[in-house]
Amino acid sequence: MGNAVRGCRDSKHEALLQIARNVQDGEVPEIFYHRKLSQCIYHQERFRVAQKKRALEEDAHEDETVLERPRKRSATSASRVYYKECIFCERLKYVNRTLEKLVKATQLRVDQTLRKIATERCDERILAITSRDIDAAEVHYHRTCYRDYTRPTHQQHPEESEPKNDAEYDAFSDLFSFIRTDVLNSQVVITMNEFTKKLESFLQSRGTEKLRELTKKHLRKKIESEFGSTLEIFPDEMEKLLVIPANLDIKETEKKMVNLEKEVMSVESQATELERIFDQSAEHLRNVILDMKWTMPCPILPSDLSVGQFPVPECLRPFLMGLLTSNRDVKNPSPRVKMLLEYFSQDIIYAVTDGRTKPPKQILLLFGVKTLTGNVELTRMLNRFGHGVSYSQLEEMPYVSKNSLLTSIRLQYCQEPFNDTFLPI
Repeated sequence: MGNAVRGCRDSKHEALLQIARNVQDGEVPEIFYHRKLSQCIYHQERFRVAQKKRALEEDAHEDETVLERPRKRSATSASRVYYKECIFCERLKYVNRTLEKLVKATQLRVDQTLRKIATERCDERILAITSRDIDAAEVHYHRTCYRDYTRPTHQQHPEESEPKNDAEYDAFSDLFSFIRTDVLNSQVVITMNEFTKKLESFLQSRGTEKLRELTKKHLRKKIESEFGSTLEIFPDEMEKLLVIPANLDIKETEKKMVNLEKEVMSVESQATELERIFDQSAEHLRNVILDMKWTMPCPILPSDLSVGQFPVPECLRPFLMGLLTSNRDVKNPSPRVKMLLEYFSQDIIYAVTDGRTKPPKQILLLFGVKTLTGNVELTRMLNRFGHGVSYSQLEEMPYVSKNSLLTSIRLQYCQEPFNDTFLPI
């Protein structure tokens, strides 16, 4: 009952207070109430008590706390330490809505770096701070402020600081005139490399031999700034820049593309037809050579090794004649063409038959080299190059007379009219 009376007194509930005045000690009045309402009154009383207690604690804390902020000491004053604030911004700093913490300068490199940069910038305030030992003076700073202050400034590229070149300016004027007259009017597609070559040619005509790399790098920007949306620049599938006029007629371009595709297909078909002819010709010549029925006589006489008497297929002679003279029907070829015709035909026959057919050239050449030089390694080298038989085959061949064989070599290769022609190698 006492709690209810106190709650009613606090809430100034007059009806219950009147009943409490008329009730004597020990008497229990007949009062009915809702339980939830009673709980609400009880919680309200506890909440008010807690509010009063918290207010008293805050008042006591304010009495103990120094409300006045200590006066900031000057960075140039004679105090031992600096005030705990950033020496760069001198204020509180928030990064992403979070108060950034101050960092105390404790490393020697910080002192050296600040002094160096302040000297370069002629920053008197930072120079005054770094005139003392910043570690002993307890200098503080924000990391972001220190980073921004010590960040190197952008230095202009030496090529960018160069004065304008009159020859280069005139070359660009000529290039822009070329674009207006030859590109925009004719509505053609051109690559950026062609513009670069044109610019180089214009410069060379004015006495400048080489185009600067910086000019090549900014060529696209200069063209875009001059013509704007009049030209469209985009890369192709090979990452090469193409330049086309914005007023290019799509229908005409499509017609040109169709015509080009037809020409490409025609060239490809012709190339395919030529390849087919070459394949058929090569196959026919190979079959004719493999069908040759020629055996080496035994014993070998000088007359058997006559280069001109060796049977060459009839289809091979016109082929080589056309290859050497561009006319397969030459009736009276020169001695040089005759000799080369025999040499080449015998080389082809020896290579196609894989050495099974041994023409006179492959025997006479190796025999002459072996007899004149006596060098076995030279003979084997010529054999590996396909110019003659092997050394062992050369030794095993049944010659009638080696002296008569040497005489045949001299008659075929060392006398008129063939003394100024190629030897068979």
